[in-house]
Amino acid sequence: HSSIHFALEEISSLFRKNTEDVVNYLVKSFDGQKYNYHTKGIAARDFVVNPCLSFLGGTQPSFIYDAFEDKLVGEGYTARVIFVYANKTRFERYNTFTFEPDQIKGKNEIIEHLGKLGKLFGQIEMEPRALELYRWYFEEELPRRRPNFHPKLEHYYGRKNIIATKLAVAIHFADNLDLNLSLTECQL
Repeated sequence: HSSIHFALEEISSLFRKNTEDVVNYLVKSFDGQKYNYHTKGIAARDFVVNPCLSFLGGTQPSFIYDAFEDKLVGEGYTARVIFVYANKTRFERYNTFTFEPDQIKGKNEIIEHLGKLGKLFGQIEMEPRALELYRWYFEEELPRRRPNFHPKLEHYYGRKNIIATKLAVAIHFADNLDLNLSLTECQL
């Protein structure tokens, strides 16, 4: 098991032209597959066994558009991630470097919780009713009532079950430290 995480304030520094190896690594890490990389000149190789990668990055919506246009990222990668963005400014404020005491307290609570999460290890179990809900939705309901059958969305719908499970895990670990997903956390 090789858990790792990284965060970038600007993901455009990661995705540049001729960096397909980075995208391949991220795709394999998302899927938990062993990653091997052989250098072109020197007889050396890098490998990661059983990767478990968490990645959080910030950027502008215009970069995402450009990355698609330049084919820096493609369906394999984008079917495995969730893009969150604001389409308008959240607030107009000049001084964003001062914090209220309750904001500092909240930040410290988050840091403490993340530290505890970093020490967890083991398999996450889904409550039987939650497992049945996902089985019903992804095997019966979604194939019948899929909102869009455009071919470009095949990869997205093919991995939607994995993304939904990962979102349920994220929701769970926002408040919990046990390894049991409840029906409430898994409701779509």
